[in-house]
Amino acid sequence: MCSESECGVYIHANTTDELICINGNHNHSVNHDQLETKLLREKTKERILSETTSITKIYDEEIAKANLSKGAAAILPTVVEYRSNMSKARRKNTSVIPSDVMLIFQNFMSKHCRANDFYLWIYL
Repeated sequence: MCSESECGVYIHANTTDELICINGNHNHSVNHDQLETKLLREKTKERILSETTSITKIYDEEIAKANLSKGAAAILPTVVEYRSNMSKARRKNTSVIPSDVMLIFQNFMSKHCRANDFYLWIYL
């Protein structure tokens, strides 16, 4: 995985991650700090999208576990910057809570109950 956006090298692999071919010449050095930061951000994002724990708490826990180098810690976004972006991503994955359940319940009752069955009214 190359962290340089201008790098034009493409690596083709099969489904078992066996190298098939490489297009281009990978001639620049690896920036370990950027790679370390990118991997940490991906791991943190995965946790944020799958858990309901607060974003700040997940961020703090992942940074404590990562044991980052000084260079990687320097380029890592602050918790405020990260929380803003991750809140948007989490909202996209969260389903909307319906404001009126009666319509859903009435549709269910009309499809699955006979005319002489009773209705259960639920008020929120």
